[in-house]
Amino acid sequence: MFESDNIIETLGNNFLGPETDVLELQDKVLFPELNEYRGDFVPPRCNIQTMIGLVKKAMLNAFIISFTPYDDPSLTALSVDACNRPFEKFAHFCTQAKVPDHLYNDALKFFPYISHPRPPRRLPSSTFLPIDIPDDAKGLLMASAIDEALVEERPIIMHGVATRKMVTLIIGVGHSGKSTHAMGIGAAIALDVDYGPYRVREGCNVLIINRENDCTEQVLRLGAAVRQLGKTMKDLGDRLVLWPDSHDAGFLAVRDKGAVAAGPFAEKLKAKIKEHNIGVVVIDPLIDFANGVRENDNADQHAFSRIATRMATDLNCAIILVHHATKNAIPDYNQATRGASALPYASRLGLLLRPRRNGEVIIRHGKWTGTKQLPDTVWKFLPHECPGGLGMAMDVAEMSVWAWGHRDALLGMLRDDGPWPYALNGKDEEKRLDLMAAARFSVQPEQIRVYLKALEAEGMVKAVEGKVPRVPKGYRTTKIWAVVDAEAEEIEGNNQ
Repeated sequence: MFESDNIIETLGNNFLGPETDVLELQDKVLFPELNEYRGDFVPPRCNIQTMIGLVKKAMLNAFIISFTPYDDPSLTALSVDACNRPFEKFAHFCTQAKVPDHLYNDALKFFPYISHPRPPRRLPSSTFLPIDIPDDAKGLLMASAIDEALVEERPIIMHGVATRKMVTLIIGVGHSGKSTHAMGIGAAIALDVDYGPYRVREGCNVLIINRENDCTEQVLRLGAAVRQLGKTMKDLGDRLVLWPDSHDAGFLAVRDKGAVAAGPFAEKLKAKIKEHNIGVVVIDPLIDFANGVRENDNADQHAFSRIATRMATDLNCAIILVHHATKNAIPDYNQATRGASALPYASRLGLLLRPRRNGEVIIRHGKWTGTKQLPDTVWKFLPHECPGGLGMAMDVAEMSVWAWGHRDALLGMLRDDGPWPYALNGKDEEKRLDLMAAARFSVQPEQIRVYLKALEAEGMVKAVEGKVPRVPKGYRTTKIWAVVDAEAEEIEGNNQ
């Protein structure tokens, strides 16, 4: 048996150095998960590795708590997030709490999952330019002056769909579900829930401006979208705003003296964004917000995109433009828009909707700046009975198993980082292939299990007898994941 004092003292000396105030650290370590093990620290059926993992987690929480002032509610809330989700929030907490670099690096040793990539240190920076620039280099950024640690993390709202200060373009032919899909995206962000494969990272207020459908249709679609997400209209509160009578406010871009410039609607839209603290703006359809802007002129379309991008940047919001695709239904995102191709090239994120004959829609992730590309997804339309009538929403019908690069990366992980137990329900999280791969690729563990089943069905991996390390020492024989060597299997089959 081990006593808590000895273990905490040992870990404290090993990880923080001999000057660590062990008694103070010990008091902060005794959080609810460890209270019942105050005396003999090792609980029944708890091996040494599990115990050390619990203590390291407790010490990481103690480290976070020690830098949390009692009189700062926002930092207190952030510290709770950092304790619950250290891999996502620890670096941000340490930045806000002004934790010195040497203490930050020491605290990384408390992370319980050794194989998980530890969070990098990121400090906020309002500008990427160095402070001292030679007089003959004004406006230029010298590579020697770049400090990569000062690069801001992208303010992602919904992975692959909406990022602050960026423009997203949703392209599709008529009746492909562009507006319905945009409504679902807006509702999910306002409710702070995931929408199909789109993971919400930051819920925020949403403004939807639709000039194609009347107010009744917009309300019905919103009601259907909310019900499809398992919520009610009351759950939205004031976080989603519709602007059904925006026609009277003018245009976002107009032709003035031969050039495309911001129209009167631009200033009115800015006022609404500031008034309601909007994080995401949906403009649907794009053609109804431009007057005199030539659709087939790249210069005009580029000018329009600059107006939208400048607004997103100045107001720190994400702007989603809904645009019609060419009737030829070209599967390439950059060539699919009706008219000039400047808009898809100028947008930083983009989705392409292609309808099927059976009424379903294939959605392709056309652009994914700052995020990972999502696999092609098949969506279906689902009706919902709302108080005002029937509303339509969209939901995932089928999802392509592989996102770009996941297949090779997962096979590489099987080859290089094994052996991995075949069972995916073990208590030792560091030996769970689904959990470790999900953390590495930033996807859900359920998706990794789908990937593994697909690889197994394709005959690329299989279960074989093997040995895995036993804690604290030795090995145990069990089934493990193995990559199939097609050439070796063929030779073996011929020999038989």
